[in-house]
Amino acid sequence: MKRSRSITLWLIALASPFALIATLDFSLRNAPVVPAQFQLREADFIESHADTPRDLPAVGWRHTELPRVVSVAQMRPSSAWFRVSFDVSGAGDDPWAVYLQRPYSNVVLYINGSKIGDGGPMARPIPFHRGPLLVSVPAKLLRSGANVLEVRSVHAYQRPRLTMAGVGPRTQVLPVFVFTHGFAVTTKQVSAIVLAVLATLFGALWWLRRRETAYGWFALGLYAWAAHIQIMLMPRPPFESEILWQHLQGIAIGVFALTSALFVNRYTGLRQPRVERVMMALWGAGAAILLADPLFLGYRFPGFGNRVWIPMLTLISAYTVSTLLRSLARGLTAEVAVLGAAGWLVLVVSVRDTLIELDWLQGRLYLAYTVGFVLCVVGAVLVIRFAETTETVAPSESLNR
Repeated sequence: MKRSRSITLWLIALASPFALIATLDFSLRNAPVVPAQFQLREADFIESHADTPRDLPAVGWRHTELPRVVSVAQMRPSSAWFRVSFDVSGAGDDPWAVYLQRPYSNVVLYINGSKIGDGGPMARPIPFHRGPLLVSVPAKLLRSGANVLEVRSVHAYQRPRLTMAGVGPRTQVLPVFVFTHGFAVTTKQVSAIVLAVLATLFGALWWLRRRETAYGWFALGLYAWAAHIQIMLMPRPPFESEILWQHLQGIAIGVFALTSALFVNRYTGLRQPRVERVMMALWGAGAAILLADPLFLGYRFPGFGNRVWIPMLTLISAYTVSTLLRSLARGLTAEVAVLGAAGWLVLVVSVRDTLIELDWLQGRLYLAYTVGFVLCVVGAVLVIRFAETTETVAPSESLNR
């Protein structure tokens, strides 16, 4: 009976990441969508650095289906215009709006030649919007019958694009924007705040028991993941180098991966000093390249982040999970079982997100949500551990440096 129960628990733990991904996919598949008649499915586009529609050339336009990423000759920054016709016949008196699900660039929008809004200044540092945008359309600009929407997409160092978009009555597109904004922005904002608070708490616990360095590494990892989310949510960098801002986000993810490994090694008491030194050396070299590339090398390694850095961090995560498995082999405890399941969950989602970033898979990125949940669970385990010990008890060797 005991063996059967153990096998069942192992199977549940192994299946949990895939069940979570399937659940999220199913939930989002049933999320609000822009009605079909208001979706933008095709457009004309042209690579151009024109500031307004009046400055656009009359020739050179090409037709495409949407979404579309434009291959451009001139990068840093890149710029493309999209022109879409839509009909407002029978629209009634409802105000209209333009919805962009994930611009992944900075945008400026025009209706019938008049500007209706933008995602920020086109001067550097150029904003980079990962979340949705909703731009209201003044009723006076619409006319019965055919209308023209023109969207300029500008990116500081990647290709311009027009992704999932819609234009229609505000009552039809607002629910979609509210849901997407809640999922892509608000949830992450709350997560970053919670993690920063937890990081401060565990930093204080480490200060009380400075010999138990697991608390310190865990606090640093929490701060790093909160910083990663905050950088992701800020469309416009605070300095001119947009590439450096993006690389700082990658370094924050790297700090989280490295500190997670160091935390688990100390928590389980399975330290491997040589492995840690090699891991830290490789991490330091990668972080140095991420910093030097935009600062001194002129962005000569544009694929380093996705093709080298992120896979290396995934390997560090795999090492962290292997340490937890080694600890489980020594004897199953509730604490290590929870940590092992959490590590396995993060590893599977991390590998999946990496494959999506490399365009080997299609889908939404879930790592930001998964890690926040996992860190809260691990934090609860550590708080219980801390509460069960007293100042008179010698610090556990497994939490020591």
